[in-house]
Amino acid sequence: SDRLADIASFGSDPGNLRARHYIPAGFKAGAPLVVVLHGCTQNAAGYDHGSGWSALADRYGFALLYPEQRPANNPNRCFNWFAAD
Repeated sequence: SDRLADIASFGSDPGNLRARHYIPAGFKAGAPLVVVLHGCTQNAAGYDHGSGWSALADRYGFALLYPEQRPANNPNRCFNWFAAD
C-alpha cells in the first residue's frame, strides 16, 4: 500500500524529481526529518512498503521525505550521485 503523499510544489526542482512525504499522526514541531533515497529500479512507495520506514516514523515520531527519480532522468530510476553533471 502507498502511505506516501505527493508534494505538489517544492521550488524550482532543477533535478526534475518527484517529491513524496510521510508525516505520522501526532507529529510534533521540531521533530526530525529523514530523507530516504530509493535504489535503482525502485520508486518511493515500493521502497517505503518494503523497508518499513513509515512504520518506524509512526513509532518514533519523525517525518519522511522521499525524493523520487524519474525515468526521464535515468531509465533505471537510479540517482546519479556519482556523476559530475
